Amino acid sequence: MPPLRSLALAALVLVACQGAGALLARLAPLPIAGPVLGLLLAVALLHRRRDRLGALPAVADGLHRQLPLFFVPAGTAVVAWLPTLGREWRPIAVALVVSTLVGLVVTALVMQRLSAATTDERGDPAAAPRA
Repeated sequence: MPPLRSLALAALVLVACQGAGALLARLAPLPIAGPVLGLLLAVALLHRRRDRLGALPAVADGLHRQLPLFFVPAGTAVVAWLPTLGREWRPIAVALVVSTLVGLVVTALVMQRLSAATTDERGDPAAAPRA
């Protein structure tokens, strides 16, 4: 196991990336959540400094082992809102089914369009022009 100082520095890097992502999301008019921007910053940093990961894998493994704890607040919210969910289950179910179907249709249409753009008239992907 890496020394405590190295673990603390690696955890600080992760927290700094998340904080920078949150700040960027607040300052820039981007429709992306701060934690997602922070994750992208962390990935870019890791890609650039791959040779100097230090204790970051150990910190990431530790967080990964504790991942189920991150679902406790969501489960608590479901229990707290159980009476409302019981009353409003029909519109919630319809919204879930419709949004899932819309997502599937949009994904299929995008895949179909991308597939058509990357193949030639005979359906040969190798002969299609590359961007």
